[in-house]
Amino acid sequence: KLPHYYFIQLGNALNNAHIFGNLITSHLTTVLHPEIVAETADFFLKHERIGTVLCTGLYKETLILSIRTGSEQINAGDLIKKLPLDPDNVGGHDKSAGGFVHVDKKNKQEVTAIVTRLQTAFAELLGYKSAVWRKLLDP
Repeated sequence: KLPHYYFIQLGNALNNAHIFGNLITSHLTTVLHPEIVAETADFFLKHERIGTVLCTGLYKETLILSIRTGSEQINAGDLIKKLPLDPDNVGGHDKSAGGFVHVDKKNKQEVTAIVTRLQTAFAELLGYKSAVWRKLLDP
């Protein structure tokens, strides 16, 4: 059985998910358990049109990142190492990768700016220089 807050966090992830082409990004905001970020990335990869996913979530003073891909042409571990992150704080392999950014002493706007920068870099590294994201749940 999963606790009630798990479903609240899942709903938050869905409400904050954006799609462009075959990509989804979602920032879960504050999470109670860091593993929900990776679980949500796995969940979004099940979408019929999605090849690669970036999810983020704030756990305590740390921004958690998770990348998942179903593409044979993309190596998630290589991709995360190209994001504007400390290379010592990331790792992965062909289909999944993860990392973190210490955000202690940063306010909400600064964290949002970091997330936006990561999402933009994610799309650019995958060949989308001018991604126009739309909400996943828009009809």
